[in-house]
Formats: sequence, structure tokens, C-alpha cells
Amino acid sequence: MSETKNEIPQVIQEITQDQIRQQNQETTLKILNQNSEIKKMINTISENHQLNNFEDKSNIPIPFSLIERNKTDIFLQSQIVTEYQKLVKQINSPKLAFEYPFILVGHQQTDPDGYQYIVFNELVHTQKDATILEKNEVEHDPNKIRQALKKGDVIALGHTHPYLTDKETSNYFTNKINPDIKDEYHIKRIGLNLSLQDIYNGIQLKRGLPNKNVYSCLIMYNGEIGLIDHNQNSITKANNIIGVTEKEIINIPSPN
Repeated sequence: MSETKNEIPQVIQEITQDQIRQQNQETTLKILNQNSEIKKMINTISENHQLNNFEDKSNIPIPFSLIERNKTDIFLQSQIVTEYQKLVKQINSPKLAFEYPFILVGHQQTDPDGYQYIVFNELVHTQKDATILEKNEVEHDPNKIRQALKKGDVIALGHTHPYLTDKETSNYFTNKINPDIKDEYHIKRIGLNLSLQDIYNGIQLKRGLPNKNVYSCLIMYNGEIGLIDHNQNSITKANNIIGVTEKEIINIPSPN
């Protein structure tokens, strides 16, 4: 009897986790479907490739160009600028071209005139110590994320998108999409789009941290940083991203 009793909480926990996962998947599609162009694109690709469930659809690329830009300016402090520059070099090097996990932490600020903006002051690497890095997937260390969350009220869950050769990406889902569909919806080369899974991860994190401002962040091999805001039951992309160092102010490129 004791063994059965001990198993019951585990079963309940698994059921609860499955329910939460399903709810987050439904929320992700609901939020994306608010954008008529994204909804049309997802439906078209799903029909063409017989994608019937969320897992099948999770690799659908989401072009930044279809996401509305918001009015919030983002400032990156010197430590982040330095790490960003290092990461861009790494993901353009064949031997170091991997998806590196990280989290940005910072604060929302308001100046005397009421202008609100975000300042990210630290990039924390969240790779599991014993994890082998991959070129097309990423895994964060939950303990490192928990520690990072203590450092700010604004966070951005991030990873890199490395440069990969056509040979390396020949079997990737994006390359199986009809070229006419890619042109119609401005789907870019592999590594320069979001994925439906990226949006899901941000929404999942926001659900777990309702009192924090939550973003998703991609550092791409072309030097662009994509920051997606998950805080208004919708998704928008950052307005301007500005790097601030001791020597200069840098306009960080972001995807159109």
C-alpha cells in the first residue's frame, strides 16, 4: 500500500504538467493567430506538410517581419555588449557554431518626463556544465536561471542562432517549405527567423513569472538581436536596441 500511495503524487504531478503544457501550447497558437498573416502562414504550411499537432508545428519558422514593432527602447549595458560581440564571432566560426543558451536580466526605468525604457545590465550564460552543445537545439540549466531571476524584474530568455552551411541544414524543416511560400511570408535563411517553439518557450516562462517583464531574445549570426515582448497577451518586437559602453553608444541591429 505504501508504494501505491507514494506513486499517486507523482502521477498527479505528471497529469498537471501535461495540462499546463497543453494550455501553454493552446495559448501560443491563440496569440500567434491574433496576427492574420502569421495565422495564414501557419495554416498554409501545416496543410502542405500535414502538421496535425503542436509538436509537428513547433519548427515552423516565424519571420520577424510579420511581428509588429512596439515603442519600447532597450538599452544593453557594457557587459552584455561585450558578450554579444563574442557570441557573434563564435557562431560564425565553423568549430564554435552552436546554439548557446543565456538569459538577460535588467530593470524597467522611467525618466522624469515619463519616458519608460528597459535597461538590461547582465548576460548570464545558462548552459548546463556537462551538456554537449548542439547546432539546432538548446538546453538551459534551471538552477542558473533561478539564480539569474533574482537579479532583475525584467528578463529575456535567449539563445544564439549560428551560421550553418547548406549541407548542415539540408534536412531542416525550413528548407522543406515551398520557396513561393517562403517568399510570400518573407521567411529568411535558417538562423534568421524565430520558431514557433521560441514563442512557446517565452509564453511558458511568462506564465511562470507573472510579476516580471518577460522577453525572448535571439542573437543571430548576422549580428542582429531579436527581442520579443510577451507582456501584453500578444507578441511584439523591440523598437530600438542600443548598446552603452564606457567609450561609445552603439545602435545594435535588429530584424525588420
